[in-house]
Amino acid sequence: MKLLTLTQVSLLAMTLSLSQLALAQANQSERKGSMQGCIEQLNLTDEQRQAFKEMRQEARDSRDSRRSAMRMQGQPLSDEQRQAVRESRQAQMQKRINAILTEEQQALRKTQPCQS
Repeated sequence: MKLLTLTQVSLLAMTLSLSQLALAQANQSERKGSMQGCIEQLNLTDEQRQAFKEMRQEARDSRDSRRSAMRMQGQPLSDEQRQAVRESRQAQMQKRINAILTEEQQALRKTQPCQS
């Protein structure tokens, strides 16, 4: 059995970290491109764009607050609880999105999924 030197282990760890960072950035870029595609496809007004921007910021803030509270509690949610929370948030987000979009935009969104 060959033992790895400290340098080899460090290089391996750094390579894995860089790979994960690149993957995370690619995923973020893909999501951003998808959102931009939706905005262009739905032909949102400036007011609608602003409402979406505010909604996304509120969702980020809410997510960060939830995560902090869970860390302080020290008890992670079960898979079932996490799924229930996710479904509830998605339903709330869907209601907010529909409140921003016109009926025509809602129909377009249902018939033509967003494309980047």
